[in-house]
Parts: sequence; structure tokens; C-alpha cells
Amino acid sequence: MLPYETDLPAGTQVQWRKLVDGVLKGGAFEKLVGKTADGLAIQPLYQRRDVDAPRAFRQYAGPWRIAQRADHPDTAMANAFALADLDGGASALTLAFAGGAGGYGFGLSTDLDQALAGVELDLISVRIDPAGSGAAQAQLFADLIGQRRLVPASLDVDFGCDPIGAAARAGATIAADIGDDIAQLSLRLRDKGYAGTIFMADGRLIHQAGGSEAQELAHVLASAVFYLRALQKQGLGLGDARKNIAFLLAADADQFIGIAKFRALRRLWARVEDSCGLTPEPIRLHAETAWRMMTRR
Repeated sequence: MLPYETDLPAGTQVQWRKLVDGVLKGGAFEKLVGKTADGLAIQPLYQRRDVDAPRAFRQYAGPWRIAQRADHPDTAMANAFALADLDGGASALTLAFAGGAGGYGFGLSTDLDQALAGVELDLISVRIDPAGSGAAQAQLFADLIGQRRLVPASLDVDFGCDPIGAAARAGATIAADIGDDIAQLSLRLRDKGYAGTIFMADGRLIHQAGGSEAQELAHVLASAVFYLRALQKQGLGLGDARKNIAFLLAADADQFIGIAKFRALRRLWARVEDSCGLTPEPIRLHAETAWRMMTRR
């Protein structure tokens, strides 16, 4: 019978290394050290740190929300799938529009009312994955909320506007005022009572192109800072502006590096907030299964 965990002798790093050296039989310990695409070393064993920096927690306590894509080009089918997914346990919907970053050859049409027929939008979370900069789909969703006479403040919605990502995918020049129209739209939505985010700092573009974890994080941070400045230009204070920005990272098969990437983003953004003279707050962070994993290599 195995002893209880409390009965097991406490091991030390030195003892562990002695056992490892015995298995390696003279081989170099470095052969056990992995490397990320950015050249960062991954040690075979890590010890718990006694002292750690303050953690940047998630926006809401509790489990992650489970988001299911609504992306079928046939509106009736999109509605049937959305209702089935919510009935099956999903707690959020991602509205992926045709021609957008998350369409992947599919995508919703503009008939959003029929696609979401029977969906209680004030009881779930919604992320819009738009086409182009996202302004048209944001307005489309806001119009639907008005038609259904729902209270905007009761909704949990991320409008997902990412003009930088849209321009990059199209190979267009990223102008200095590229986010101004979305920032103005954000003010109009706030006046109507919406409390969700308008901008999405999206790292999928970099990940899909073969970028490393550091490159994806760099793109997301640069986009978020750009959007922060665009909102500030419209008269919002930095404390309010940051609440209008959400983040999206790809989650691939390497779950440990993936977890580290998500944690790194929280800490890096906390550094940005601190540099702006703000007390770091939890961020709105989305994860999406990496499309890059679906290829043969």
C-alpha cells in the first residue's frame, strides 16, 4: 500500500539532480531542457516560488465561459445550431461573420435577428467576430438589441472591433487615425448604456501566420496600446478607456506554454497600466482554439 502524501520524505533539488544524473549516465543535463520558438528555456522541473509578484486576476471569479461559434451561412441552420449548443452546455456565443477573421470560409449573414431567434441574449455572453473593422456588425447588433427592447447594461458583450488586424490581413497601411471611428462608436454605445468592450486586441493573425508566443504577445500589446490612445483622443480617461479593450489569444496543443502565454499577457498589460499611472485591474481575455492546429504540419 502506498503511503499517504504526508508520509513521503521531502525531496530536494540536489537529490533529484542526483537521481537524474544516474539515469543520464554521464549525458548532459541540457538535453532535458527544451526551447520555445523564441529561444526561451523550458526546464524539466520547476519548484514553487516562496515569494511571487502580485497576480493580475481574471475579470470575473468562477470558471471560464464556454463559447461556441455561430457561423453557419444558412441563417436557419445557424439558429438551430446555436440553440442546440446553448442547450448542450455552452454559456457564450461567438458570432463569426462571413469575410471576417474568424469566418474561415463560413460566417453569418446580416440577418442577425433570425440567426439569434429564441436566444436570450441577456442570459449569455456574446463575442462578435466581425468582418472588416467591425463597425457595421457592432451597429447591427446594437440595432437588434434596440428592436428586442433589451437593456444594454444587462448584456455581456464584446463587440470585437479590430481595425488594426483587419488592415494587416488586407495588407493595407495602418494609418494613425485607423481606430478613431471605432472609438467614436464606443462613446455612442456607452451613451446607450453598454458596459462591454468595443476593441479587441487580437493575436490570432500572428499565430496563424506562424508567429511565436512572444510575437503574438507583442502584436496584442501594441494593438491594445494603440486603441487605448485612440479612446483617450476622444476624451476618455485612461481608467475608462482600458475598460473598452478586450484581448484574444490562440490556444494550441501545447497547453503548458499556452497557459504561460495567457499569464504573461496579464502581467504585461499590468505593466502597461502601471506605466500609465493606473492600478492594474483584471482584464477581459478570450481564448480560441488555434486554427493553425488544423493543418497537417
